[in-house]
Amino acid sequence: MLRFAAHVAVAAGFAVLWQEWVGQGLLERVVAAAVRGTRRRVLGPRPRAAETSQA
Repeated sequence: MLRFAAHVAVAAGFAVLWQEWVGQGLLERVVAAAVRGTRRRVLGPRPRAAETSQA
């Protein structure tokens, strides 16, 4: 169990450092673009801030 916890801790540390130094990788950008396109088609365009504020 201790070895498993050590592996998880090392993987989490690596993930945090990667995100700080590199940011999104190529695959993450491709998936994010596909999700954005799908979300727009399903939900429609996002309302602007001026249209949603209760002034």
